[in-house]
Amino acid sequence: MAATGSAELQSVIEKRVSDIVTETLIQEAVSLGVIKQYPVAGGMDRLDIPLFNTMSVVDVVEGTDLTPETIAVATAKLNLNRQKAVAWALSKRASVQSKIDSVTQAVKNGSRELAAEIDDFVFGAMVTGTGDTKGLAADFAGDELAALANSKEQMDLANVPRQGRFIIASPGFVSGLLGNNNVINADKYGSENPIQAGFVSRIYGFTIVESSSSAVPVGGYIAEQMDSTAFARQMDVMLLREEKALGVRDDYSMSHLYGSVLTDSGSKRIVIVTA
Repeated sequence: MAATGSAELQSVIEKRVSDIVTETLIQEAVSLGVIKQYPVAGGMDRLDIPLFNTMSVVDVVEGTDLTPETIAVATAKLNLNRQKAVAWALSKRASVQSKIDSVTQAVKNGSRELAAEIDDFVFGAMVTGTGDTKGLAADFAGDELAALANSKEQMDLANVPRQGRFIIASPGFVSGLLGNNNVINADKYGSENPIQAGFVSRIYGFTIVESSSSAVPVGGYIAEQMDSTAFARQMDVMLLREEKALGVRDDYSMSHLYGSVLTDSGSKRIVIVTA
């Protein structure tokens, strides 16, 4: 049944918004699936993310007490200060039911833009905060598998945990992988046929995700372990509506408040490969 009044219209819109925003952010924000997310209590404007040192393994000698190490706990300061929004207006001329559909589509589009902004910020911080950068053409003669193997070796030598390793690949790098005869041989890599799926899922312990974010090197990728970056959202995405009687329209805004920070001070968990 169509919504017929302004109060009923707003009720229908509110019911749809939460599901749409949640679904769209999950699907569109690549970065949120490859980094560590932290819960935030109300009123907090900063999180101190602990950075623990590595610990030494020692021999146990019967009758002798162990000597405890003094751990100097450093922290990365995650400031919850990035408030981003999208805003739009809808004329009251449109029918009530079509307005619900228009708001739904606007919320989807707005959620995609907010998701893209998160990706640009998070991936941009990874690129600018990492000193180890290699070139696909210069260092690996354009061989995508050789580049990935080298990224794995770098992380292995630095004792980076094997769980939660990701490759955030540009469309150009993914295209190169799909053109590699070794990659499309599903029997060797134990995955579904990349030719049919148009996607490569896992190689050398990395989960491959594709991102068109402008922060990801064109033709290259970001290799990272998810503990390299912390993310927290102080304010979930919310939709606000204001009726403009003299303008015969409704104004809408969608905004959220979040923060993110690199927690890999030694740049061991992030490797950048450019074209």
